[in-house]
Amino acid sequence: MNITPVRFIPMCVLLLLTAAVPAFSQDLKVTEEMITRYLAVYDTVTASNPAIAYRLFHHETLDPATPEGAMAEAALKQAGFESQQEFSAADVILGTAWLQLTAEEMAKSAERTKRDAVTAIEDALADPNLEDAQRNKLEQALERMQQEERPTATASDTDLIDSDSMALVRSYRDRLRPIMTMDSDEQLKGF
Repeated sequence: MNITPVRFIPMCVLLLLTAAVPAFSQDLKVTEEMITRYLAVYDTVTASNPAIAYRLFHHETLDPATPEGAMAEAALKQAGFESQQEFSAADVILGTAWLQLTAEEMAKSAERTKRDAVTAIEDALADPNLEDAQRNKLEQALERMQQEERPTATASDTDLIDSDSMALVRSYRDRLRPIMTMDSDEQLKGF
């Protein structure tokens, strides 16, 4: 499976938000309004200037006194965000949800790969023509795989986003992917 790189959202930003804004110390929730407003900013700023979108979505504070900052500020206001800080808070929450979604998918993929490997080993062991040395190695490998902890058993230990919010993020997955995986201005073109 080819995993696209995701942006790293520093947990220190989340901790700073928790300290600065009491609402963030509660469970992190994603709402449809948050996602649609976030996507509206992306669509508006990207259509006007992908370089500014890149800067805004990488938490660069844009001075409203500059033409770039004024354009970004207008897009934020039009989408219903009161400030760049409110937008950045939504970006951190959505980024956290994206990372959680990615972790869940990776755990499921690892579990699927493990099941496939176990099946392949079991099929190989069923071969009556298998040499004893090969059979012993395969049996040992099968035993080790069956004793390993399931990757999905630990994935939920770090969940910060509730399951309803994650379902919502999944429903917007295709629209959010270009934003969450952007690492250059080129990826913004053609969204």
